[in-house]
Amino acid sequence: MSDNKRIIEAIAVLLLCLMGISLSDDFVMPVIVFLIATGAASITQITANKYISYAIIILMSLLCGWIPLLFNMLPLLVYVALDKKKWYLTLPSLLTFRNTGADFFSGDSFFSAYIGPSLVPAQYMFAILGSIVATIIYIRVSGTSENNQKLRSLRDKIAGINEQLYEKNARLVEAQDHEIELATLNERNRIAREIHDNVGHMLTRSILQAGALEIANKDENLKEPISELKATLNLAMDNVRASVHDLHDESINLKAVIEESVVPAREHFFVTVDYGLDTDIPGYIKTGFAGIIKESVSNAIRHSDGDRLNICLKELPGSYSLEVSDNGSPAEISHTGIGLDNMRERTREMKGRIRFDSTDRGFMVSVTVPR
Repeated sequence: MSDNKRIIEAIAVLLLCLMGISLSDDFVMPVIVFLIATGAASITQITANKYISYAIIILMSLLCGWIPLLFNMLPLLVYVALDKKKWYLTLPSLLTFRNTGADFFSGDSFFSAYIGPSLVPAQYMFAILGSIVATIIYIRVSGTSENNQKLRSLRDKIAGINEQLYEKNARLVEAQDHEIELATLNERNRIAREIHDNVGHMLTRSILQAGALEIANKDENLKEPISELKATLNLAMDNVRASVHDLHDESINLKAVIEESVVPAREHFFVTVDYGLDTDIPGYIKTGFAGIIKESVSNAIRHSDGDRLNICLKELPGSYSLEVSDNGSPAEISHTGIGLDNMRERTREMKGRIRFDSTDRGFMVSVTVPR
């Protein structure tokens, strides 16, 4: 229930109470009763202790027997008790109906000799009817509040479902992009193979035939054209070879190559891969990094006594960075090893720098390649 609705409903109930109080001949007592009842109702709403609220409701109900005029505030008391889910706490207010031999609505209350005159029949009727109306108002408002709560719960549930769907869609899009990338790389690889197997072989045969013609030719007029034909075929072969290499390099999925390379290492290490490279890095860098990673993982399996292996690739503003490290206790580095020489050679081809570090924290291969 919102605060605005609560205020409106409380005002409506207070108006029902004032209808009964307005029939009193006295002036001071109705004001006192009104202030006592509204003050008590306010305390029940602002206090955090439910037992204090219950005690106030019971006390006000008992006072209805002592102060008959307070019975006019019964609708407000009923409304507060219903709000606390303790409607039966208002039953002591029925003490005001006890009389000393007079008629039920005669106006002689049991405590009228001590606290002013009793209520007139109309005041009783206003209090009873007002209590019924307050009950109806509470039931209606409670139903609205419950429906609002259900709607809020449903809204939150739908929001949660939408969030899950958004995450699933994002994963699906990512998986779809990955599949498209793999399909593209596979197609490039297929084209490279087709060019190598078909065009490359035909050009190779043509170059051999041109060479044979150049040797067998005795006509000086054909010597220069045959030589030019052979040079053209050699240039075409070089271009095809370069294109095939470029397509093959571009078709490399470095992330997939890394995952495949660390499969044997997972039997010996807890492997973590931090891949922070763009998918559009040059093919020759993919090839170089792939070779260095394979060699580093192989060296770690053979020589390291650690249990953790980490591979980290980063894309910096002016360079690409690769680090392969383990937490073993390696011996002094041998700079003449074939594996280390291969890594140095790959790094030189990429015009980069490589460093091998052996410390008490383990062994690390660090490679930096300019962009």
